[in-house]
Amino acid sequence: SGGTTLSAGRVILPSGPGGTSFALGTGPITLNAGVTLQLDASRLANAMNLNGVTISNGNSFDSVFSGPVTLNNITLIDSYGGFEISGPISGSGGISSIHWSGEWRMSGSNTYTGPTTIEVGSIKYASAASVAPGPLVIISPGKANLNFSGNRVIASLTLGGVVMSPGTYGLSNQSAYFTGTGTVTVLPPST
Repeated sequence: SGGTTLSAGRVILPSGPGGTSFALGTGPITLNAGVTLQLDASRLANAMNLNGVTISNGNSFDSVFSGPVTLNNITLIDSYGGFEISGPISGSGGISSIHWSGEWRMSGSNTYTGPTTIEVGSIKYASAASVAPGPLVIISPGKANLNFSGNRVIASLTLGGVVMSPGTYGLSNQSAYFTGTGTVTVLPPST
């Protein structure tokens, strides 16, 4: 219950039966740069502090972070799919979705201000509040699945290397980069 800090190496959690895993204890978990956390049907309810780590979900079985997550640097998500962050995500860091073609999910209310980069596969957002207000960068063949009704204002939008002008974007006008019924809006700079 006192917390766990990992500062280097690859940590492979034991295959989970679907219930909450206590392999790293019940207190806050801090993962520092250079750590790879490999999940396998793992469900963690701990508060997570992620300082530039790689989260790897090596199969399509569901792994879930349901506690609050704080991003202090860019966190790499390397997932086949079946991964979800359902807890709220905050902090000045960001997320980069890399390597696999699967879809993983964000369903909490997210306020982190760093960039979200989708290089391959897709991130499925359960609500407008699940889309972080920071910059959103999508590189083909990556996609954002805006699986909600409504709109989220974001700091900026880059699609295929092109910084988009202020406006509202989604499946109807950028189908190469979006699925779902929701939209994101980039506001003009304030004067």
